Amino acid sequence: MNNNKLQINGFILIVTLACLLLAVMPAYAVEQGEVTVNTTLNVRNAPSTSAEVVGVKYNGDMVEFIDEGQGWGRLADGTGYVSLEWVKRIDVTPPPPVNNPEPKRIMLDPGHGAHDSGAAANGLMEKDVVLDIAHKTKKRLEELGYVVNMTRETDVFLSLEERVAVTSAWGADQFVSIHANGHTNVEAAGIETFYHPSSTTGKAMAQSTQQSLLADTGAVDRSVKQETFHVLRNSPVPAILVEVGFITNAEEAAKLSDDSYQETIAHAIAKGIVEQ
Repeated sequence: MNNNKLQINGFILIVTLACLLLAVMPAYAVEQGEVTVNTTLNVRNAPSTSAEVVGVKYNGDMVEFIDEGQGWGRLADGTGYVSLEWVKRIDVTPPPPVNNPEPKRIMLDPGHGAHDSGAAANGLMEKDVVLDIAHKTKKRLEELGYVVNMTRETDVFLSLEERVAVTSAWGADQFVSIHANGHTNVEAAGIETFYHPSSTTGKAMAQSTQQSLLADTGAVDRSVKQETFHVLRNSPVPAILVEVGFITNAEEAAKLSDDSYQETIAHAIAKGIVEQ
């Protein structure tokens, strides 16, 4: 019994000492470096210039080592020691995680719909033209990484109040209402963009979008304007309303019915949102 107790006590003492040693032993970090020599770097069997050479490293070789102090590194693969004078350390600390912001949520609002055709002339109805442009704008913005929704995706009617409510409920960051103009003067032409006078962000959106549209379409500049339209006045987020051209103008109507021109307008609106 006494022998067994001694053995057990001895075992406990050994384990305790081992734990204490581990606790006080320094933790040596493995580092990485690049050999920078004109000829070769000797690998020695001990950290000394008088130690036996057991191998060589060449300029540009990558090595992993543990800094032993006194200018010597012990190679992590166990093959020997090298002088750290000829090793350029490489920082392998991982970069801090990037806190990528959530993508902006854009609500597109094709004007009118169903029994409310909007402007109508030259074989076109505003409700159809702006719906096509909104779909193309949605696709382009999604390609650019935005989250996009539309107040209507088909030929249905929504009241102005419903458009604002849908935007608020969805949690949009920005609101873009798309319209086409009409006028009794069939010579009236051009593009204009509106924002609410109380919204500085809306103003920036309007200016950026108008500039982009003019640059890409070459249309007449009817300028950026302040307005108190219901969807601008009551929007819970920065909002603009874009008039992309006049259906009542025969030349502009022909363009607005063209699929490639609609793509141009859609890409320009998207670019304006990106560059604001």
